[in-house]
Amino acid sequence: MGDGMNAARILLLGALFALAMPVQGAILVRNGHVLNSKYAPVKPADEHFNDGMEAYNSKDWKEAIKQFHVVADNFPRTPLGNEAQFFLAESYYYRKDYEFANKHADKYLKQQDNHKRFEQAIVLKFAVAEKYRQGSYRRLFGFEQLPKIVPAWDTAIDIYDDIIMALPSHDVAARAMYCKGRLLVAMKEYREAIDTWQTLVRQFPKHEFAPDAFARISRTYVIQAKVEPQNPDTLALAEVNAHKFAQQFPGEERLSQVDKDLAKICETVAEGLYETGRFYERTKKPEASVVYYYNVVKKYPGTQVAKTCKKRLHNLQQYSEGLIPSEEVF
Repeated sequence: MGDGMNAARILLLGALFALAMPVQGAILVRNGHVLNSKYAPVKPADEHFNDGMEAYNSKDWKEAIKQFHVVADNFPRTPLGNEAQFFLAESYYYRKDYEFANKHADKYLKQQDNHKRFEQAIVLKFAVAEKYRQGSYRRLFGFEQLPKIVPAWDTAIDIYDDIIMALPSHDVAARAMYCKGRLLVAMKEYREAIDTWQTLVRQFPKHEFAPDAFARISRTYVIQAKVEPQNPDTLALAEVNAHKFAQQFPGEERLSQVDKDLAKICETVAEGLYETGRFYERTKKPEASVVYYYNVVKKYPGTQVAKTCKKRLHNLQQYSEGLIPSEEVF
């Protein structure tokens, strides 16, 4: 309720702010496209483009954006118009307007004649996604005049997916998968993060990020075990990951940490079974508690919890008949 009301206030504030903003130039319609008069050409396209490049090389991003807009908006189907879209994207990126950088990179990529800087545009999109992953915000309603207050993690995920689809065998796709997995963990989307890293190690088995992906999968299983302590599949899947990691990178130093992760998962799963056993004890169902304690001792004998379960079983021996083999004494 509170979050909904806060969101409504932000929307109302943004709408009022937008209405109060001065109009930046008149609106023109040309060939069915809406254009801003401040980007109307006053000289040939090549001169505006050259002015844009001069401003770009001088890191005058505001002027570069203006000149490239003139070319891109008014001469969109020309080679210069196509090039201007790319430099618009870069200029917006360097001005830290990542939303518009991504928007114009997309416009460039949609052009038919975009082969010259195709990979550069994809790498630029990756850089935008990374800024969003690291905490940069989008502008309210996508208006250039409004503040950057909109969370952008979902947008980053969409950009990573665009990159993976556009260049599935390229290094930047591997990097997109790796960073997407990290972001998904931050978003508590653990299964999807694991799936993403598994795709990375399968498609790019020799990539520099592959061993780290294996290690991150292991750590994510540790987190997942804490979130779902009763899930019996977590430990088995973590063991499969550890086996594949050891096969693919037998000398990797992080394998020792993966072994520790497996021990943590065992401890967590055992703890979950123990707590269930304690619940049955408190509710006067000792036979049921014996079954849970016994499962811990048999399946996870090396855990600290197993020692506690043995003590509980010793105290509950009178309820163990028929549930625990008679030769096993605790």
